[in-house]
Amino acid sequence: RICSPLGHGQSARLHDWISTQYRDDAKVELTLATTPLSGLRYHLDYLLTYPYGCSEQLSSAVIPWILKPELESALGMELPSGKNREEVLQSTFSRLWKRNLKAGAYSYWDDGNTACEYSPYVVLVSQLALEKEVNAPGITSYMLRNHYRALADTAVPPVQEKKRNLGGALSNMVEKTFKAPDTLSIYVLARAGELPNALLEQCIDRLHALPEATPEQRWMLALCARMVNHPMAETLRQ
Repeated sequence: RICSPLGHGQSARLHDWISTQYRDDAKVELTLATTPLSGLRYHLDYLLTYPYGCSEQLSSAVIPWILKPELESALGMELPSGKNREEVLQSTFSRLWKRNLKAGAYSYWDDGNTACEYSPYVVLVSQLALEKEVNAPGITSYMLRNHYRALADTAVPPVQEKKRNLGGALSNMVEKTFKAPDTLSIYVLARAGELPNALLEQCIDRLHALPEATPEQRWMLALCARMVNHPMAETLRQ
């Protein structure tokens, strides 16, 4: 799949864009559009039709149905006509609700009992569903507030301490291990207006204590700081 822009007054030959050798009976489809968003059509179709199953995949696949009016308006396309939006929303959120183990935690699969690392993402999609007032069984503002409290409690992993082993004998020196904060949880809280400055600053301090902190983690915290108008937003970008 190839997407290529064509400026005003420009022309191009199809063979300039397609260098792959196809069979004589192969079908080549050419789509012209006035927006670069048309290139999302293929990926959106794949997202909507792939047989998803785990909680992260279910959450990703339901986003286009939550945003159906906006997507159809922006892309000039319709979501699959063989599916009913209300039924997809109800079925997906009913399945996700059954996987809710406790506040802020979801299992990977039906009947699972272990929380998956994508739980904050499920909360984010539930947040979006409530904002758009779509048919999402089990999703209420009260439930989300409980999720937010749980995410805030677990966003910064505790520091692990252990005594250093010197030649088979334990010394009095304590070795501390720091883990990065869950920046997705922090983003969900910031987006909901539920991120306290104290928690954000704790995350920033933790990130500064990690020599292996990634640019993505720094940018995510910078974004969250900007969302809550924290003065350290600019310094985190550097």
